[in-house]
Amino acid sequence: MAETQPSSRHSFLLLLACTLFQQLYASNTKIGINYGTVADNLPPPSTVATFLKSKTTIDHVKIFDANTDILHAFAGTGISVTVTVANAAIPSLSTLPGAQAWLSQNILPFLPDTAVTRISVGNEVVESNDKTLIINILPAMKSLHEALSLANHTTVQVSTPHSLGILASSEPPSAASFLPSHDKAIFAPMLDFLRRTKSPFMVNPYPFFGIAPTVPETVNYALFRPNSGVWDEGTSVNYTNMFDAQMDAVFTAMKKLGYDDVELVVAETGWPSVGELNEGGVSFDNAASYNGNLIKHVNSGKGTPLMPGRTFETFIFSLFNENLKPTVSERNYGLFYPDLTPVYDVGVFIANEEFVPTSGSSPTYNPTSGPTSRPTSGSNPISAPTSGRTSGPSPIFEPISRPSPTYAPASGPSVIYGRKFGPSPTYALVSGPSPISERASRSSPTFAPTFGPTSRLAYGPTTLTPLEAPSSSSSSLKKKWCVPKEDASETDLQANIDFVCKSSGIECGPINDGGQCFEPNTIRSHATYAMNAYYQASGGNDLDCDFGNTGRITYTDPSSQDCTYPDAATWLKATKPDTAGSLTRAFHNSFSCTHISYITMNFAYYSLFLDYCDTKK
Repeated sequence: MAETQPSSRHSFLLLLACTLFQQLYASNTKIGINYGTVADNLPPPSTVATFLKSKTTIDHVKIFDANTDILHAFAGTGISVTVTVANAAIPSLSTLPGAQAWLSQNILPFLPDTAVTRISVGNEVVESNDKTLIINILPAMKSLHEALSLANHTTVQVSTPHSLGILASSEPPSAASFLPSHDKAIFAPMLDFLRRTKSPFMVNPYPFFGIAPTVPETVNYALFRPNSGVWDEGTSVNYTNMFDAQMDAVFTAMKKLGYDDVELVVAETGWPSVGELNEGGVSFDNAASYNGNLIKHVNSGKGTPLMPGRTFETFIFSLFNENLKPTVSERNYGLFYPDLTPVYDVGVFIANEEFVPTSGSSPTYNPTSGPTSRPTSGSNPISAPTSGRTSGPSPIFEPISRPSPTYAPASGPSVIYGRKFGPSPTYALVSGPSPISERASRSSPTFAPTFGPTSRLAYGPTTLTPLEAPSSSSSSLKKKWCVPKEDASETDLQANIDFVCKSSGIECGPINDGGQCFEPNTIRSHATYAMNAYYQASGGNDLDCDFGNTGRITYTDPSSQDCTYPDAATWLKATKPDTAGSLTRAFHNSFSCTHISYITMNFAYYSLFLDYCDTKK
């Protein structure tokens, strides 16, 4: 016995060390998962929680609501949970009593058993162009933080995710900046709040939407595969993957405002495994490559060229294929089928678990729901869906509430930006010539990349065709104004004035007493100036004149002898010469005027580029 006791102790200590090492490894991994539930065939949350805890290394979960069944299921698992506030609930949380009521109902009953570590206030709110949400997003974040502090839950972070549509440009990363209408008015105070509360800035980068499928080099660049790289002259950095470039673009924009010390979290990123036959870049192999290489890259601790050594908490989209989503690719972002078998292996199983690949490399496509369940052996090639139509190109789906039009090249290789549809939007069919499944929110206009320090990749000439095209007259792109609708009430118009002059960062001096546009001193007249100023400063995007259905576009100049209402091009040239100049220079430096593969929602910037090209003819 005297000889066996040390041996037993040694074995116990060795086992304990191995267990602690495994726990330490798991705690140091930064990979989480988005757990969406837009499906009618998913396993119970308790089964999901047990599976993630016992079979995988995933220890962070983000859900798109405050689902009580899910929050109950993850109690005692030690898995961190990020809970999302619905966008529609944001205004009610902008006051402390509203925030306290929401916490009391949705979060506090589950603490501390369920490890709720972060509250995500909405999703891509700033990009929604919903004025009510934008006004209330930061007050809601502050109220929730205060309510958590009063309830002695000071470690729960509060933030909100953004698509890359918050950037005026993202290529090259060294030239990136926030949209000029949002940088100091929205992002500076938001970043200040995040810094003070030690919460992260959350972004949703999707390299999938930055590829030109017919150009293999762009696909390799997005998938972390060997490629010659994209050269950034501003920093003399050669980027070898798009994820790093997108993250550094966000970092650069933050740094320009003085907030490069705020942590970054990747709230969503992913790649679909199945899509339409003509949806380029979609395959099981590409999805496995992107997500698998992403996990290795994030957990390597290498960081990015501008953020070396930083490891980003990263949530892959998504846990399951969700069969009630509106498009083929949207239904097939999952790492797992609903029966918990893997769609493909990305290395998230714990060491003693064996990955069993599905038999057959190409699943049979179900025209109604897509291959959201595990494929069977001897599967047939994927075919395009036929349900709901008999012939013609694949439809383009957009959410009815989409805030701004999206552009796709009418010819030549397309470079599509955006992200996934939200968890439960309503969709309307939009007819169009291009079978593109466009994402719900706009993303940053990105210039055609240059591969390698000296070589240049030209995608070929394209023309920009809006899904909801304005008049073909070039003058109509430049000479438009935003004015109130005739039936708009004075109450609504006063609210518009308050939003523009108090919350958006627009200078409203001309309609103050003594200003050149003060007379006539009426709410309608002042609202006309304020609404048009916001519309023009936002780039002349028609949907920036909505104002809760109280604004309309006019081609008749509302200016008077004493008060001038500038159009979009005049506004940018007169009030933002540095911005317009830098955009024009970036345009000139990035690609030829005859090779425009830049996708934008901004008529004013686009017309500036056209003006610049006209001077070079």
